[in-house]
Amino acid sequence: MKEYIKVAAKWWADGLRNLHCGICNIDLFETSLAQAIEKETSRCPYFSITTDTYPCAFLTDIAKSCGISPRAFPWKVIMNFNRERVSVSCGYGVKPEVLYNNNSKTEAY
Repeated sequence: MKEYIKVAAKWWADGLRNLHCGICNIDLFETSLAQAIEKETSRCPYFSITTDTYPCAFLTDIAKSCGISPRAFPWKVIMNFNRERVSVSCGYGVKPEVLYNNNSKTEAY
């Protein structure tokens, strides 16, 4: 699996781990999300995963299939990625943080 996919899936899974310690299916969610991202980016190289007060349908479907409530996700998140870069912003108007760029992922996220 491509590194940018692992970085994106891990960011969302870590967010659940940090917010909700009692969720048991986070590892399954991380794996399922990575597989779904891989499938989606094979069709469309530019892709976004978002939450406002509720996650986008893509994220909601994966969460529900893993027994995780869609309400468990942080609000106001936009993650954009392609095969070269993954960035995320948490909050409206917040400058995106680069999580992965040209095979060099940043440590802090």
